[in-house]
Amino acid sequence: MKKLIILVSLFFSYSYAQIQPVVPDFLITGDDNPHSTFIQTAPSLYATNYNNFVVTWIDYREGESSIYAQKFDKLGNKIGANFKTNSNSGAFLNNDGYLLTLHKEQVPYFEDSYLYLTARLKNTSNQEIIEQQIYSAYVPWCGTGFISGDDIITASDNCFYFLTNFGGNVSLVKINEDGVVKNINVRLENLNYITQVTGSATPDCNFFFAWINGVENDSLGTGLYATFINPGDSVIIPKILISEVIDSVGIWEYVGNYTMKSIVLNDSTYKLFWLNNSTSMLYSIKLNINGEILSDIDSLLIPGSGHPYASVSKVVLTNKTEEGFYLFISSSYYDSNNDVYTNSFVKYNDEGEQIGDIMTEQTTSLFALNLFNLGAGNFFRASSDMKDVFLDQLEYFNLFGQ
Repeated sequence: MKKLIILVSLFFSYSYAQIQPVVPDFLITGDDNPHSTFIQTAPSLYATNYNNFVVTWIDYREGESSIYAQKFDKLGNKIGANFKTNSNSGAFLNNDGYLLTLHKEQVPYFEDSYLYLTARLKNTSNQEIIEQQIYSAYVPWCGTGFISGDDIITASDNCFYFLTNFGGNVSLVKINEDGVVKNINVRLENLNYITQVTGSATPDCNFFFAWINGVENDSLGTGLYATFINPGDSVIIPKILISEVIDSVGIWEYVGNYTMKSIVLNDSTYKLFWLNNSTSMLYSIKLNINGEILSDIDSLLIPGSGHPYASVSKVVLTNKTEEGFYLFISSSYYDSNNDVYTNSFVKYNDEGEQIGDIMTEQTTSLFALNLFNLGAGNFFRASSDMKDVFLDQLEYFNLFGQ
């Protein structure tokens, strides 16, 4: 069934487009399940660059639940065969083709628990470089206003970064291709209510992350800040204020109802996005690797978001090609007997400038599990019919008048 997409401009003019497969979906899971006799489901797609990506899924080929994965090049060709990852928290390829998989375990401790994260790194010959615990944290029982935080994985040409604000405290771990694991001191002492984070790494290991300080204290007000780190892992700018954020306080009395994403535009420039889930206003700004702000803050009202009973919006920022990248925002709320979804699409060129108007549609949630941007308006998405896992190629007929 064709999906209706409405083109919304600042003057609320309308037009139409489609998102549909341009080639038949093809099996990721190969000939291992020829008669669909066991379950393969819940696929997720992970992309940290334009040259490759990974799809993982839950697989019962051994009689019990396991996590399997498949690597792909940027054209959707399989790299090797399906493999078991023993990982439940994602699989990531860098530009060199090294694979990082993460496994999270939560161990009960009376009413509370402890969380442990283990990283496994393999080279292009599938040889294991390291298997090492890279992060641990105490988890109190629910109902305390505990900040569960975000886990962000980014990759440069020869390393990976793990960034989290679990528990309201920022931790940053760098994992090099040679297996060296380094905890980077981000110099944010005594800040215990950092409610959102996002981060990006340039190809040569410059790194920045943005964060929201959710509670004002003696040394720092609430707001959106950024920290900048050079290739030698030194913090060159501990914190610069990007914007005040005082209009989105949640039930626990700290600022935290935002969704943030960031992307590398070139070797020296980042673009940062933050969505206020209460007002459905999307903001963005450009910064460079030296911690300098390069642009004014842009704002864009996202149609259909901001409903008083809506869930927190799901935001997908695709990988960047030579043409640019896309930002997809999916929100939903329950109305009578139905879930009402609104999906919004914003296109940007390679310099991070918006092209054309926002595209919106109201169907089911299309983009909850990520997309890979091939360029020329084509995308890969993983899907499942509960028996097999497929790679769908989708085409976006853009009406931006290029």
